[in-house]
Amino acid sequence: MSRPGQCRRVVNGVASALAAALLSAGCPAGLLLPDSGTTELASSTEWAVILYMPASAVLDAQATADLEAIESADLEDSGVRVLALVDRAGGDPASGWNGTRLYEIPRMIPVAVQELGIGPGAPDVSLDMSDPRTLRALLGFVEERYRPRFRALILWGEGRGYHHGEFLSKALTGRHVDLLGLDMSFGATVEVAWEIRGAADLLVASQGVVPVAGWDYEAALRRFTASDRTREAFAKAIVTSYAESRGGAPHATISSIRLDRIEPVVDALNAFSDAVSAEITNPGTREAVRASVFYDVEDFYATPGDLAIDLSDLSAVVSLGFGIAEGEAARIEQAVKEAVDRNHRGSADPRASGISVHLIPLRPDGSAAASHHENYLNRSGETASLSFVSHSTWPPTLPSGPGLLYRLFYEPM
Repeated sequence: MSRPGQCRRVVNGVASALAAALLSAGCPAGLLLPDSGTTELASSTEWAVILYMPASAVLDAQATADLEAIESADLEDSGVRVLALVDRAGGDPASGWNGTRLYEIPRMIPVAVQELGIGPGAPDVSLDMSDPRTLRALLGFVEERYRPRFRALILWGEGRGYHHGEFLSKALTGRHVDLLGLDMSFGATVEVAWEIRGAADLLVASQGVVPVAGWDYEAALRRFTASDRTREAFAKAIVTSYAESRGGAPHATISSIRLDRIEPVVDALNAFSDAVSAEITNPGTREAVRASVFYDVEDFYATPGDLAIDLSDLSAVVSLGFGIAEGEAARIEQAVKEAVDRNHRGSADPRASGISVHLIPLRPDGSAAASHHENYLNRSGETASLSFVSHSTWPPTLPSGPGLLYRLFYEPM
């Protein structure tokens, strides 16, 4: 099978100096910065929205657009403050700023963070945004400085699907956010939901490709500030605004997942995996099930990259197509319905239920890779980097099983 290349928030040749809209230490025209003394005021807020933005060169211009959109949402006196940590590691050196800055919106104030070594007058440094300690330090600073009643954390940038689970698990250990948003492709996975289930109440993310423009921040924030400002209202505002502004894109899916209901989803997936494994007793059955799962289930992918499949559609396709694991498939469908609070489906993904699960990496031509990534292999006697991999009977356990993916891709028959 050859799959056409897809991209999520990955653009070719898009590069623009953030300084055209953001403020560097030299205070370019267009926005006014107070002196650094105004960044030292202690404050408190009802909602702190923490935006984590690794703005590489290809996403530089979109970071500018999103911050301008947030400014336009008129958050003054709203009780909502946005703290945007923006890194321009790949930005234009001619702009005068090629590092990391934390901005407070609505005032567009540059904020000094001693723990991170950034702030007005500090030397330009580019923080490692892939290091969970960077995010942990930011969350600790926001907690101490702003004392928010509610917290939303939004990760922005290029999507890596279930791979974000390990980063988030480490960054959020001992922390709690009311809403975790992933403004990136392929984030609405059972693996990510499982890793953060104790650290967040709601996950808002997309199963498929997120257009380069990403979320509609102005519309979402305006809708949210006009609501009762619960975490559910915030999730609704994001999903509704995204559906209205980006919903015409064929793969523009987005869902809100209740993380207090993710354990029944994983329990149902485990029961389904065990039941299907028990029915695969010969090479012919295995090949038929493997081909059906690979070709027939609603899918979300990049090439080269990872192939994720819709969890509810997986159970339906296998149970209806082969007459097996029917009770277990019904459990998955019910558990997913109870966990997914809101769901918008792109026109190209009519059976998207709101939660995906990883199947196999893909080669550039769209064919299945020879093996799963190391972090998705449950090796006997070792602790997996992802809690989901250790807990579930879906991922492959090597060298000799179990795991439904072990039976489908690795077991000699």
